[in-house]
Amino acid sequence: FVTMFALFYGLKLAGILRVSEKEELEGLDVTEHGTVNYPEFVQPVTSID
Repeated sequence: FVTMFALFYGLKLAGILRVSEKEELEGLDVTEHGTVNYPEFVQPVTSID
């Protein structure tokens, strides 16, 4: 327990434990692999200009 706590705490402090909020919203398929693996779940992006 202590070893893993230290490891994950170090990753958290380094900022590499989680992806950014933008990457969460875009989806990890796109940001990590460059493709959409489940296109039926993709919601169209609409912008208000």
